[in-house]
Amino acid sequence: MLKKLVYFFLILFLTLPLHTAQAQNVGFAKSARGDTYYFVTESIKAVNNKIFVSSMCEYGTERNGIAKKAFAIVFDSGERKYRLLGVASIGIDGKVLEKREYPQAVWNEIAGNPTEEALFLAVTRYLAHNPLASSSRGQNQPSRHKQATATGFFITPSIVVTNNHVVNAAKQIEVIYNNEMKAAATIICTDPASDLALLQVSGLENSVVPLVLGQSGKVREGTRIYAVGFPLIAYTGTAAKITEGIISGTAGYKGDLKQFEISAPIQPGNSGGPLLNEKGEVIGVVAAELGRKFVDKTGIIPQSVNFAVKSDNIRSLLANQLGNFNLPISGQQRLMRDAVNIMDLAKKGIVRISVVVE
Repeated sequence: MLKKLVYFFLILFLTLPLHTAQAQNVGFAKSARGDTYYFVTESIKAVNNKIFVSSMCEYGTERNGIAKKAFAIVFDSGERKYRLLGVASIGIDGKVLEKREYPQAVWNEIAGNPTEEALFLAVTRYLAHNPLASSSRGQNQPSRHKQATATGFFITPSIVVTNNHVVNAAKQIEVIYNNEMKAAATIICTDPASDLALLQVSGLENSVVPLVLGQSGKVREGTRIYAVGFPLIAYTGTAAKITEGIISGTAGYKGDLKQFEISAPIQPGNSGGPLLNEKGEVIGVVAAELGRKFVDKTGIIPQSVNFAVKSDNIRSLLANQLGNFNLPISGQQRLMRDAVNIMDLAKKGIVRISVVVE
């Protein structure tokens, strides 16, 4: 099966209209030499953990008559490896000057090669937001509905916190608890300015253990934190994942005082997940990363620059919309200092959110 797909992809790659790269591709990096990298969205084909994609490099200055090169690549997203399937050199007139195929090329580690790393991250993020892009051309007509996944967490047995941007265009919201128990959710209220939303969920009250809100106003730079959520489920599975880091700054994007800047790695799907301190208290809600739009605009690929909404904004939203409200109180006085214990606690209160939008 894989050999047939490699042959199919090589034929597709070599017949793509490569001379119109900017019109068809998504930029993902710009080098110090002025070279711009793209991937061809119509070339993407995902099968299990294998992602086939055509990438383009447009030189800032032509080199020996070559204006750009195109690469056919396959990624193993599970093992973070890649191998080259073909290369084409394109002249300044748009004609293919040379093409070579490498169907037997060896696998290479992605780590340590910034170009392959950037391409891999860009393609997986694109697929996470455009699941139909992995269908080959001519198959499966697009649905008029789109589905996205994110994360949320209980603060009472029936109220879930997530981001406003996760649910603001939702036609249908469903939460999945413990990877098997499903329940419909409705929006109680939102705060677009803080990017927060509260959801009403019924039927899971006897199963969940709500997470405890900490006091984000007392958090300082350098505080150890843990982000828990469901990133890139199409490629990493539906089990919850945990990453750790520190509070890099007590202000977020462009100095937003409603946010923290955090170093914990996050991906699409982490949005709305809890940011926990070493007591297992929620001090923030994972909200955003400097992603593809930032890269397109600046040519800079940021490293571990992510943002979370401070938990005190949840308290304000509750007070303004629901009045006096009793929330769980932490019985944990000592620092847990262990990601394993933090994860065990978080799993009892987090949910995967599935959203259907037009």
